[in-house]
Amino acid sequence: MGRPTKGTRPKTDPSLTPEFWSQLMGNAAPTQREQFLWLTIHHVRAQGLAQFTISQVAKQLGYSVAMVNHHFGSRDGLISECAETVYGRYADALMNAVTEAEQTPLTRLKAYLRASYEWGLKLGGWSVVIHYPNFSFENPDIAMDRTNDGFEDSLNSTLVRITQLVIDLRKGEISDGFLDQTKFPTNALAIDEDAVFYAANIGFVLTGIRAWMVGRHSAVSEEHQHFERYAAVVRRELDYVVDSIPVPGK
Repeated sequence: MGRPTKGTRPKTDPSLTPEFWSQLMGNAAPTQREQFLWLTIHHVRAQGLAQFTISQVAKQLGYSVAMVNHHFGSRDGLISECAETVYGRYADALMNAVTEAEQTPLTRLKAYLRASYEWGLKLGGWSVVIHYPNFSFENPDIAMDRTNDGFEDSLNSTLVRITQLVIDLRKGEISDGFLDQTKFPTNALAIDEDAVFYAANIGFVLTGIRAWMVGRHSAVSEEHQHFERYAAVVRRELDYVVDSIPVPGK
């Protein structure tokens, strides 16, 4: 069915309890629209976008797929809004890691990169969507028009933040804010041309790590016997690439 008969409730999957919603999104009684949004986030994280279908979400909630169009316009509209929500939390987590780290240039940079990796694991199937959005939608232009600029240029915003953290490391001080993304890389090159190179190198490493995580997002399960070994190698690589950055005067 599409909409339930007035005065009745749709037959929902019994596993979608208030406890389920509270754990998933922090609200035990989400609206119908929020249920579609967060249940989609849940399934894409676990399955990946290629395996996800909107019919499975609609069926669990007791509606037809027409309700997706009602709330989000299309499948792409639903996925793009989910991706923006996921990326917003991801970006906030990285900045919180920088704020909560010991306030030295080195520890701030390492905290950012480790959080990028660790939260990347939590993203699961969303990694490919938020980092490679143009490859994730049937109609990328329409999908991007439905969102703000929260994740559309996420790779560039990541490089901007890393560059600022590298500049701080090489200057031995902590900046008040980050470089102006609209003027990057011109302003960064004027401050420290080499910092852009080192930041790009880190960006390439992170891109490779993300590509690995996208292909192995199911490896986050505790049952995967080799996962912790891979994770240790990644953490070592992140430390290595940061420690290899030359600091003037040292």
